[in-house]
Amino acid sequence: MIAHIAPAKMGGKVDSIPSKSYAHRMLLCAMLSNSQTELYGVTGSKDIEATINCIKALYGDVVIKPDKYIVKPINKEREDIVLDCIESGSTLRFILPIALALGKSCKVIGKEGLQKRPLKDLVDVLRAHGGVIDAESLPLNISGKLISGDYRINGSVSSQYITGLLMALPILDGDSTLTIDGEIVSSKYIDITLDVLQNFGIKIERVDNNSFYIQGNQKYSNKTDLRVQGDWSNAAFWLALGALNGETQVNKLFFDSVQGDREILQIVMDMGAKVAIRGDNVIVSKKALQSITVDAKDIPDLMPIVSILMANADGISVMKNVDRLKTKETDRLKAIMENLAKMGIQARYQDGELLILGGKIKAFNVDSYNDHRMVMMAAIAASIADGNCEITNIEAVDKSYPNFFDDYKKLGGKVNVK
Repeated sequence: MIAHIAPAKMGGKVDSIPSKSYAHRMLLCAMLSNSQTELYGVTGSKDIEATINCIKALYGDVVIKPDKYIVKPINKEREDIVLDCIESGSTLRFILPIALALGKSCKVIGKEGLQKRPLKDLVDVLRAHGGVIDAESLPLNISGKLISGDYRINGSVSSQYITGLLMALPILDGDSTLTIDGEIVSSKYIDITLDVLQNFGIKIERVDNNSFYIQGNQKYSNKTDLRVQGDWSNAAFWLALGALNGETQVNKLFFDSVQGDREILQIVMDMGAKVAIRGDNVIVSKKALQSITVDAKDIPDLMPIVSILMANADGISVMKNVDRLKTKETDRLKAIMENLAKMGIQARYQDGELLILGGKIKAFNVDSYNDHRMVMMAAIAASIADGNCEITNIEAVDKSYPNFFDDYKKLGGKVNVK
């Protein structure tokens, strides 16, 4: 599918969508709980569909109602289990340790893009503790049962490895420790994991920033009325729209959230945009933007839209620690640089940093790289380009925000999808 977008004055009010990061974790914890759980505020996307598929394959169930998801825990044994993670890296890296902690034998599959995502470090640690895994990338077959003990994992590739282990280790027969080697990337996502685990009665002792003590034989306990927080990661695109185009208000955002992507507020303020906070609503208004230096290490998902903010700032902006972007849904660093070039914006990679010279976005024709955030990044850029633009393969947006272009139109965007 192709989106044909004409530049337009945009702005107005839009509700934030529920956080995919919270929803993945809450759905899986509910599957492990001792009774039925009701989750409010979950919305459908390809990634959430992947997690729900895996829950059903393990013989839990998810009943989708208009205002909530009813999650029923695993209630019996099942053979011939196929865990289809589609294109969701979160689902894959969470479900592997959980399935092995439950002692399940499964075939794990996913689409081509997911087969290229890093997995070896997680596979190695699972094999070292009782997991039998026949490959280091999808498709693979798993069997065996994890045993408690001292776990070590590389923290420099993905925080999702750590999350999967933190969800699995509490249900093992004995106590375990988890030590993270190296610097932890996207560490705020671990905070989300710990927050969700606490909501389900699981106690994790954080000894220091890189080590955890996990008591075994814990039971996940459900709370029947749980609500998924608004997603700062996807809200960032609309907040950036306000800074670049016309005043935009994003509703239903939780300001005490541990979501790292809440940092978008500080970024737009540091660049000079006007920000007002009213209850759980954020209003961002356009002003001349100034160059900035941003560290991508803990907030990699913000970098596509931050690159568009930088492209419209006065001077040279710097993204630090951008090598992390190479192992996302696509090589996001390469995709950002190529798309910025097509937009007439100069960008240069140097020693782990991306330097972006602000300018005027020209009419462009770009591809999504099968990456939802690249679609949304380009759509925001198109609204302020100097001519008509095209984005190809926009169905990638279904991964996290299927209704993105509906909301885009509500905010005044001129888009025709074919």
